[in-house]
Amino acid sequence: MKTTKTIQMLDSYSNAMATLYQSYRPPLHELLLKRVLKNQKFKKILDIGCGTGISSVALTSYGSEVYGYDPSPSMILKAQEHSNTTCVHQLEKLPSQFDLVVFFGSLTYVDDVDFDRYQRYVKPKGYLLCCDFQVDYQPVISKLSIIQDTTSYDHAKNLASYEVHSYQTISNDQYEVEFECSIDQLSHLLLSETTIQKSIQEMYEVPQTSKHLRFALNTYFPEKQVKLIATLYYSYYIKVDEQH
Repeated sequence: MKTTKTIQMLDSYSNAMATLYQSYRPPLHELLLKRVLKNQKFKKILDIGCGTGISSVALTSYGSEVYGYDPSPSMILKAQEHSNTTCVHQLEKLPSQFDLVVFFGSLTYVDDVDFDRYQRYVKPKGYLLCCDFQVDYQPVISKLSIIQDTTSYDHAKNLASYEVHSYQTISNDQYEVEFECSIDQLSHLLLSETTIQKSIQEMYEVPQTSKHLRFALNTYFPEKQVKLIATLYYSYYIKVDEQH
């Protein structure tokens, strides 16, 4: 049975949002995974809330079999194809145990009931990784005179939010990185941010929103490339016996 929170997430990620996710996501997954996992290798990895599979593909560097799960059929329909990834929107299609389970930008949508269900996929002495990134759009939205809405979304959310005692912390951290994107890529990013999207649509009416946004961005950034700062967050755990 789907929880209310899961249903809300399904409604939120429409086909249009899936298209934006498919079009461009910042190249930050690989940087974060390299910092956390280093040279570790796993047989089976599960990517919870995989979206269009970009994070799942990044995980193939660390596992021979990567499964991506997302409750949104629209996301899975547009998931990137890769010989070592299998993306599904039905839990019953997943194997029962994994060496590593990853929540990449999805943990904030997971309530206690769902988390208990997902963490059972971590095998004994297996690993669990909670990670996310937050892009600082202020240099861009200040030029566009757009106001970013406040949100309760917690990019740093980890196991401290749940009643769970069977995991030990290996490492956790947050740090900043710089990345560069084109005007088109920046347009996709801005329109995929729910805290910014409404303000953009009010300024540039549908259905020409994307076209007008790109025109404005080209005006303010004639060099056609924009540098942005992102904060990366992660908490990495190993599953231990309950009595520990």
